[in-house]
Amino acid sequence: MTRPVCGVCGADDMRLRYPRAPDYITGDLFQVWCCGACGCGQTQPSPTNLDSYYPDGYRRYSAVIAAILRILYRRRVGQWVKLFASPGAAFEMGCGDGLMLAMLRQRGWCVSGSERTESAAHIAREQYNL
Repeated sequence: MTRPVCGVCGADDMRLRYPRAPDYITGDLFQVWCCGACGCGQTQPSPTNLDSYYPDGYRRYSAVIAAILRILYRRRVGQWVKLFASPGAAFEMGCGDGLMLAMLRQRGWCVSGSERTESAAHIAREQYNL
């Protein structure tokens, strides 16, 4: 496999971070490369079709799991915002139902996200006005 170029900033300073990263749904193996210039990461090879990685039951959580995720996301967001002097803008690729973006917005951030499943995107729009 050839060394990838960063898909975000175009730099050719990609570094292999994880040589064997298995997908937990399919078991497929990927490499994870991170850009030394902008810090963005990407998987290699990049799948042409993502359907097998997002089965019908993907992100359907029980009430208990959803409550645990809220606690974990709140903690993660709290750690992230401490890294910045003031709120900024955040984009989340694969934002699911938008919970993490909603928590960032509550802390003054301008947020947007993208989600491949209409059911999750619907929740983000209806429940969190994202």
